Amino acid sequence: MDLNQLVVSELVTNARKYAPGPVLMELRIAGSLVERPAVG
Repeated sequence: MDLNQLVVSELVTNARKYAPGPVLMELRIAGSLVERPAVG
């Protein structure tokens, strides 16, 4: 998860620094690597 946080942080930083105007970003986390709370 640390690598994912670094990648997202770099993308957001670059978008804020170099985008010519307001930026809209959508982040979706999908897959079996996402921790999910136990049910029951």
